[in-house]
Amino acid sequence: GAVDQAGHSVGWRFSVSDFALDSLAEGQRLTQSYVVTIDDGHGATAVQTVAVTINGSNDAPTITSATTSGAVVEIPDGTDGENATMHLTSGAINFADTDIIDTHSAVFAAQGSDYLGTFTLDPVDQAGDSLRWHFSVADADLDSLRADQTLSQSYLVTIDDGHGGTLADTVTVSLRGTNDAPVAVADTATGGQGEVLAIDVLANDTDPDAGDSRTLIAVSPADKGSLIVLDNHLVFAPGMDFLHLAQGASEVVTATYTMQDGFGAPSSSSVEITVVGANDVPTAIPDIASGGPTDILTIDVLANDLDADDGHVLSLVSAGVAEHSGHVSVVDNKLVFDPGDDFLDLGADARDVVVTYTMEDEHGAMSNSIVSLTIAAGNTAPIAEDVLAMGDEDATFFAPTGALDPDPGDTLTFSFEAGGTHHGTLTNNGDGSYLYNPDADFSGNDSFIYIVTDNHGAVSSAHLDFTVKAVADTPTLDVGDGEVSGTAASPIALDIAAALTDTDGSEVLRLEVAGVPDGWLLSAGAFDSNSKTWLVPGGSIAGLSVTAPSGVEDSATLTVKAIAAESNGSTASTTQSISVAVASDAMFATGFAADFGAPEVGAPTDPNTAIVPYNNTAFDTLLSDHPHTMDFIT
Repeated sequence: GAVDQAGHSVGWRFSVSDFALDSLAEGQRLTQSYVVTIDDGHGATAVQTVAVTINGSNDAPTITSATTSGAVVEIPDGTDGENATMHLTSGAINFADTDIIDTHSAVFAAQGSDYLGTFTLDPVDQAGDSLRWHFSVADADLDSLRADQTLSQSYLVTIDDGHGGTLADTVTVSLRGTNDAPVAVADTATGGQGEVLAIDVLANDTDPDAGDSRTLIAVSPADKGSLIVLDNHLVFAPGMDFLHLAQGASEVVTATYTMQDGFGAPSSSSVEITVVGANDVPTAIPDIASGGPTDILTIDVLANDLDADDGHVLSLVSAGVAEHSGHVSVVDNKLVFDPGDDFLDLGADARDVVVTYTMEDEHGAMSNSIVSLTIAAGNTAPIAEDVLAMGDEDATFFAPTGALDPDPGDTLTFSFEAGGTHHGTLTNNGDGSYLYNPDADFSGNDSFIYIVTDNHGAVSSAHLDFTVKAVADTPTLDVGDGEVSGTAASPIALDIAAALTDTDGSEVLRLEVAGVPDGWLLSAGAFDSNSKTWLVPGGSIAGLSVTAPSGVEDSATLTVKAIAAESNGSTASTTQSISVAVASDAMFATGFAADFGAPEVGAPTDPNTAIVPYNNTAFDTLLSDHPHTMDFIT
C-alpha cells in the first residue's frame, strides 16, 4: 500500500484464492515470507520481513469417471457349462483429490439381503486414484431366476481420504435368468373301488426357477378306470372296473403324466393309484321251477344269483311261502319246497306259487328275491325204489327196478349216474332193467344211482345195489410127469407145484394127499385119520417129499388134490396122481465080503475091496444064500 507519510507507516495486504489452497491437506501449513524495504529517498532504507502463514484444510475426493454397473446371464438348460461356470464382471471408480498427500481407503455395503454371488474391492490405487470392484456368481446359483426375471443387486462403495472426506458411488449388478426345466416327481394315491380321486400330482413337483408356474398337460390312459386332466389335477374315476375286488383286496393302476413350466419346458413322471375293494351287496335273481302236486322240489336258487366280489360265498338265509301253499325250508344251502297235501285237489288245473327267499354274502350283505313255482296238476313224478341184486363172483347180474309212474299214459326213461368209483360195468337195458358185470374176481358190494324221468321231465332216483358173493377159482396143480422114485428110509421129492389163480388175497391154498400107505410119512402137513388123507397147507407145498419106512420095497399111487378156499367157505379144486416107486434100503448093507467068482480080466484081485463088475446071477444067489453084510459101491 502507499506509505503513510504523516503517520510514518506502510500497510500491507495478502490475498489468495481459496481454490489455490486446495492442494493443502488437513494439518498442512504453508509459510510465505515477504521482505518490505522502506526507502527515504536519500539512500537510507529500512527492511522488515512480513511472514504469511497459510493453514490447509481437508478437501473431499471427487469422482472423475466410473464403471458402476455389470451384468451376468444364466447359462440355458442343457447348454455346455450349465451349473459348472463361474460368472464374472468387474469395473473401476476413478476419483480425484486435491489433497495430494491423502491416503485413501474404500468399503462397500450391499443394499439388500439374500444377494447372490460375491462382491469384492481391490485395494485403492493411491497413485492412480482408482478403485476396482469385482463380482462373481456360480451359474447354479442363478437357477432360481426365471427366464423373464432380472435381479438387480446394488452395492454402495465409499472412498475415504482419511481426514473425513468421503465420496460414495453405487455399483449395480444385473443377474438375468434363463428357463430351467421343471422336475416331475412320482406320486401315489389310494381310494376305494367306487371313489373318484382328484390327485394334485403337481404338489410335489419341483422347478429350480422360483415362482415359475406349473401346468398339468397330459396323462396316459389307465388299464382300468379312466384318467383325465381337470383344473390342473389328475382325476381318476374307477367306474365299474374294480367292483370285483373283495373287501380289503386291492389293485394298483399306474399311469404317466406330463407337466410343463410357464415357459413350456416339460417333465413326465408316474402316478401309482391303489384301489381298495369294498364289499358289494349281492343281487338275488328271480327263479322259476315247476313240479307236480306231490313233488318235493330242491331248488338251487343261489345258482343264478350275482355278487361282483371275487371269491364271494353266498348263503341262503331264509325262505317263506303263503299259508296253504306248501312248506319251504333251507337244506344244504338250497331251497326245498314240499307241497304236502295242499295241491291234491288241483284237478286238471295248475297253480302258481310265489316263494320268497333271502340270501347273503360272507360279510352279511343281504338281498331278496322270489321263486315262481308252477304246480301242474297233470303230472306226478315217477316212483323209483332201491334195488338189491345178489349173485356170484364173475357172473352177470340181471336187475329189474320195478319203477313205475302213477300217471296213466306217462312214458319213462331210465339212466344212471356214471360217476364215482365202481367195481364193475352197468348196462342200461332201457326197459327199467340193468345188467351188471362185476370186475374179474371181484367180490363185495357195489352201488349205483339209477334215474327215472317221465315224459314231463319229472325225475326220481334210487339206489341200485349189488352184492357179489365170492366164488373160489380153481388153482393150478403140476406134478411133473407123475412118477417119482427113491429108496426106503430116505425122503423122495414129490415135485408138486400149486398156485392160486385168484390173487386178490381172499383165497387160501391147501393140498389133500390121499393114498399114502400106512407108515409112510409126508415132510409137511398132518394126517387126517378119518379121511385117510394128508392135509398140507399152501406154504408147505414147495419141496414136499414122502419117506417110506426102512426095509420097504413097494410102490404107491398118491392122489393129490389142490384146493382153493374162499373166506365164505366156497372152494374149487383140481386133482392129479403121482406114482411113487420105493426100492428097499436092505440091498445096500455094509461089511460083507464075498467071492463072486473069478473076476473079469483086469479086475482087482482082492474080493473084499475090489470094485467087481455086477453079475446079476451071482448077486441074486448071494442075497438068497448068504445072509451077510457087504460093502457095495455103485
